Amino acid sequence: MRGWLPEVNSVSRTLQPLSALKIALQCGGSDAFSGVSGNPLAAWVAKQVIRYGGSANLAETDELIGAEQYVLANVRDLETARRFLATVEGFKYLVRRHGHTAEDNPSGGNNYRGLYNITLKSIGAAMKRDPEVRLDYVIPYGAQMSEPGFYFMDSPGNDLESIAGQVASGCTMIFFVTGNGSITNFPFVPTIKIVTTSRRYALLSNDMDVNAGAYLDGTPLEELGSETLDRTIRAASGERTAGELAGHTQVSIWRNWRQSDESAAAELQSAAEPSGEPLRLRATAQRVEHEYTAVNTAHGPVTDQIGLILPTSLCSAQISRIIARRLNERHIGEGRVSRFAALPHTEGCGVSAGSAEEIYTRTLLGYLTHPLVGHGLLLEHGCEKTHNDYLREKLMEHGVDTSQFGWASVQLDGGIDRVIDKVEQWFAEQLAEAPPATHTPAGLGSLRLGVATVGETPPMWSIASRA
Repeated sequence: MRGWLPEVNSVSRTLQPLSALKIALQCGGSDAFSGVSGNPLAAWVAKQVIRYGGSANLAETDELIGAEQYVLANVRDLETARRFLATVEGFKYLVRRHGHTAEDNPSGGNNYRGLYNITLKSIGAAMKRDPEVRLDYVIPYGAQMSEPGFYFMDSPGNDLESIAGQVASGCTMIFFVTGNGSITNFPFVPTIKIVTTSRRYALLSNDMDVNAGAYLDGTPLEELGSETLDRTIRAASGERTAGELAGHTQVSIWRNWRQSDESAAAELQSAAEPSGEPLRLRATAQRVEHEYTAVNTAHGPVTDQIGLILPTSLCSAQISRIIARRLNERHIGEGRVSRFAALPHTEGCGVSAGSAEEIYTRTLLGYLTHPLVGHGLLLEHGCEKTHNDYLREKLMEHGVDTSQFGWASVQLDGGIDRVIDKVEQWFAEQLAEAPPATHTPAGLGSLRLGVATVGETPPMWSIASRA
């Protein structure tokens, strides 16, 4: 990499036409105002870029179901219209293959903010195409945008997966419209975040770039659009966006799992859950006692005690890691917990309803109630369906006292910096009142072993017959 530096450092910026810009149009954490202020503003700016010879890319196939008539009200030709409709039908079929329906797209957060069904959500999402702009091209996920104009790219409604495809298609700037204040940023393509209401912008001003709520407050769309276009040009010229200044990024590529054996999938879905009964111990003639030094807890003797920051989705995962690193560097709770850990993962708003969601929820609850977790805190991003209220309800269903955990929200607590401070303060207060960790000898009977096997997987029928 050092060998590249002289060449990289010799590059200087030069004036370029706006025709070189390719805009990714994206939204997440949508609310009832997304289709009124934020998306029309992004569409207005994209229209100007296209007028100058640039390109724009609209994505999220399932978020346009119910708005097909509007999308095709201005289209290049009959073949392009047919390709768009075929893409929508193909996505519906894909979702059915996985045992779900695309019409179930709105998340709990969408419902909470006034989007009660897929049609309401889709009409708002479709407003990222200005009525005066025609749909020119329909492309597969990640396919290159070779000509100027307005594109539709096939992709899921999950923001991060959709953005990853738009960047792969060649987009050099991302317009991310959000009602709840999603802090989405791509690692190397600038993200201009447009929030739909002034109140939410005031709460998250350090993490947002444009307040589309000004349109609701009386600013003409053309005036607000001109300001946003200027902001776009400055970002293209090297001025850092709010996300770049925060140093926060997220990436997730679309995982279109292939299902070729529908009978095997149905068999797995209908299988009974494990009983949880332990294996019976075999009596032995001679028993040798072994001991290890354990930590005394309310759960009994365990091998360790940690402070856990649990992100409830991929979107809050990196923030969780930042917090855990900061707490470890500052030696918070030293002598009471051995360290802090975050558990970044790839699920959240993308987890499907039904059995997949049940597995996801059961897994997170298992982490929170694990005997090695001395103190645990849940960190939501704020827009996914597996938000704090959802997990609080699930804990209560299992008879778990929710007051023992910390609860934080990147969006509702005011953005990245504020939520980091809040989480640190919660752990500091909890651990200041906690007794120091004590150790005691313990027998091997207090250990719980996880066993994994390595080798070829038996055929599906063999697994089923032995179950």
